[in-house]
Amino acid sequence: GALQKLVQRQSDNAFEEKRTLAELDRAWQTAQAKFAAERKKLSAQESETLAAALEQFKTQKFTQALESYRIADAPLPGLLSRELKQQLAAMGFVTAADVVNFRVAPTSTGMQFQLVNRQRKAIYVPGLDGKRGVPLILWRRAMEARVKRSLPDTLPPDVSANIAKKFKDAQVTLQLKELKKQQQVDKDKTRAAEHARQEQARLTREMQELPARFRHSIENVEQELTQLRKTQAEQEWALLLARRQLSAYAHINFFNYLKSIAGKNDLQSVMIGSVHNLSYGGRSWQSIMRQRLMSISTRKDSSLI
Repeated sequence: GALQKLVQRQSDNAFEEKRTLAELDRAWQTAQAKFAAERKKLSAQESETLAAALEQFKTQKFTQALESYRIADAPLPGLLSRELKQQLAAMGFVTAADVVNFRVAPTSTGMQFQLVNRQRKAIYVPGLDGKRGVPLILWRRAMEARVKRSLPDTLPPDVSANIAKKFKDAQVTLQLKELKKQQQVDKDKTRAAEHARQEQARLTREMQELPARFRHSIENVEQELTQLRKTQAEQEWALLLARRQLSAYAHINFFNYLKSIAGKNDLQSVMIGSVHNLSYGGRSWQSIMRQRLMSISTRKDSSLI
């Protein structure tokens, strides 16, 4: 009945509230996992950016330090003449930074000693053979080892601070997005709970009002039945009165009616004349009687005058 339907609706309302809240919780857990992954990604990117910046900074310092060692000043007496050093400079080998490596390449006249410059290009320098070139390479590597021992292990404070600020701003933006998402989820949960509470209160009121509604319905039905009984009694009384009034005319028939109009003697004359005309193929008895009655009525009216 109605009560069972209300109880079922209350159960459905509670189930729907629980389902909605569970979905919102799952959505929030998924969002939290995504935000955590984003934070981890940002942290990894910051570390990679700092490491790359430090490597770039060290490479810059390394190159700058090697550029401070000029080949013309290299302590290689008896190996590199002034003319050969000028030839090296003309070919682009001025400092230790310009000499990256060496290579020995076969040619038609034999093996050729070549220097590798910053662009990783092998270049032959006339007059520079292996006997003179190897000491130059060893000098360059000694300068490289000396420079590496003095390279910084950290970035300059302003550089690291700029990088840290960039990723901190990104973290703050991510935190604001996470906070906004959490607030939205909380708002949705509050709205769902409030809707369920209002629905529960409405169903409770309906359950409380159910007896009164039933009583009101019963009263309406009783009022309708009372009105029907009253109407039926009135109709029955009217019918009884009509029957009593009609009983006063129960003795009236057609011939009594004619007698009251024409009188006994005239009625017999009318009847005999009508039968006589019918016997001799006259008109219908109704028309004959109508004519004779009109004649009698006219005669009576004349006598009154």
